[in-house]
Amino acid sequence: SSDGAWSYSNGSAVLSQLTTLYSGGVKIRLSGPRYFSVLGNTGELLICDSSAVYRAKASDGQISWQLTAADYRTLARKMTGKDSETVDVPFSPYRAIELPNSRYLIVNNYAGRTNGTTMMKFTGEVFEVNSNYASNGANLDIEWYAPNMVYTAGPPADIVQQMINAPNFDQPTCAQRLQ
Repeated sequence: SSDGAWSYSNGSAVLSQLTTLYSGGVKIRLSGPRYFSVLGNTGELLICDSSAVYRAKASDGQISWQLTAADYRTLARKMTGKDSETVDVPFSPYRAIELPNSRYLIVNNYAGRTNGTTMMKFTGEVFEVNSNYASNGANLDIEWYAPNMVYTAGPPADIVQQMINAPNFDQPTCAQRLQ
C-alpha cells in the first residue's frame, strides 16, 4: 500500500504457513529455515533450512527433491593434486537457486573444523549439483565448486581451500550464476 503497511489479499491475515514437509508419508519438520524461493508457476518452493535443501509443493509440502546433510557428505569433488574424494564437512545451506540446466546452485555457509582428519579448516563454499542426483540413486560428483580444494601431500597431508585470484570465502550467504 502507499503508506508502507503490509497488505494481504484476504484483508489482514497471513494466508498460510509451511512448517512441515512430507517425503513418502514421513513428516520432516523444517529446522531453522533460512531461505525460500517460489519456482516460477510450478506451485513449488525451494527451501533451505539448517541442514538440507528441499524442493516441495507449496500446497501440501510434498518433497519432490532434496539434498540432506547425509547426501552432501557422499558427494565427491575433483581436487587439485588428487583424484575425486568426499570431504566430511557439515552442511549448512544458506541459499539455493534452480539453474536452467537441471542443476541447483547451493551456498554452504558452514565455516569451522571438519569432521575428517585431512581437512582441518573449512570456510564455506558455493557448488552445483545435478537435480537428478537423488532420483537416480547415483552419487554424482560436485562438478563445479568454489573455492577449489587443493590436496597437499605434506607431511602432514592436508586439503586446503584456495580461490584463484581472490581471497577465500568466509561464510558465504549468496551466489548467482550468470548465463
